[in-house]
Amino acid sequence: MTVLERSEVELDLDDHERYTADTAIVVTEPTFTGSERLALPRYLAGYSGLTREACLLDLRQFVAWCEGHSVRLFSVRRADI
Repeated sequence: MTVLERSEVELDLDDHERYTADTAIVVTEPTFTGSERLALPRYLAGYSGLTREACLLDLRQFVAWCEGHSVRLFSVRRADI
């Protein structure tokens, strides 16, 4: 997890009340198993140029989908998609 920005904001709503809000922008990195960590770059190594960039984009979107549906990368079945 990486904290990109942290700030504190004070709001004065009237003369008697003051509110403080603490905000943070947090970026989480996907958590891969050892085999997933090895397989992804090996898969991309077979491609170059624009094809590699397109495959990288596809993988990013697929990993995001897996995380959004709480499914492990290598346990996805056709029925899940």
